[in-house]
Amino acid sequence: MKRAKRPVQTEPSADMFRQTKPCSDCPFRKENGIRHGTSHVLAYLSYFVNEPSATFPCHETRHDGQNNDEWAPWREGQTICAGGLILAEKLGTRNRLLQYAIDKGWYKPSKLQERETIVDDVDELVRLNENK
Repeated sequence: MKRAKRPVQTEPSADMFRQTKPCSDCPFRKENGIRHGTSHVLAYLSYFVNEPSATFPCHETRHDGQNNDEWAPWREGQTICAGGLILAEKLGTRNRLLQYAIDKGWYKPSKLQERETIVDDVDELVRLNENK
């Protein structure tokens, strides 16, 4: 069954931070994660980790027809990737959006689950995605 296209969400919300556990095939898992290749990993790192208001949606909440090779507008109902949040915490990196969400009480890093299943650093993530 195909999902209806959801409206674009232009403002951050608590709902974006509802996911606290990485998906079973989260790209940031040490084992059994989807592998997108080095170029996507590097694009993620340069965007989500460095951009002040960047978001990175969980692949399970992306809307139908979204091209993985293109950035797309945030849609209502999408959540920020829990695995990406865990990696950002492991790297000691919080962009402005994450800090804003913490200040609002929407995002509580202590609530993130299964931290040990997520890669520990950039080198490990790149290594897992080589030749994909």
